[in-house]
Amino acid sequence: MVGLLALLLLASGQKSADNTLPDYAFPVAGEPPFLLSGNFAELRPTHFHAGIDVKIGGRSGAPIVAISDGYIERIKTSSFGYGLVIYLRHKDGNSSVYAHLDDFSPSVKALFIPEHYAKEENDLEFFPEPGSWPIKKGEVLGYGGNTGSSAGPHLHFEIRDSLERPIDPCALSRKGTR
Repeated sequence: MVGLLALLLLASGQKSADNTLPDYAFPVAGEPPFLLSGNFAELRPTHFHAGIDVKIGGRSGAPIVAISDGYIERIKTSSFGYGLVIYLRHKDGNSSVYAHLDDFSPSVKALFIPEHYAKEENDLEFFPEPGSWPIKKGEVLGYGGNTGSSAGPHLHFEIRDSLERPIDPCALSRKGTR
């Protein structure tokens, strides 16, 4: 799996809490090549881009998977911004963000939909109890899409450190395979 996948996850010396390089899976299920439509720290009209945008074949529905074990820290639905988005907290202290999803997986819906109906709001942010909704590496979280402020189907993907500072996903190392 050399090529773009290796390029996306090159070693930079970015260490996790236990001083090892992370062993993250790629967030879009399937076989490479994975192509980008947006780069980290790219200058946008109103901001710097805090993640990467991964193409998903020009249509919604590509399975989006957890890059590492962790738990759901936050789920949000919005008609603007990230649209449908999931935030995971990982054992190494980093978090990952999966935005512009077309839909949530059935297991995520089971957590979120009751909250959504109880609040009776279209735009909603939900913070489950820390650790109460564990997720395994490679587990499907949702499906890539075009929700929120998006110009076409893709996954907006971020990695943040324990202080919520963005980390370039292309600068992290991947030691193993999915």
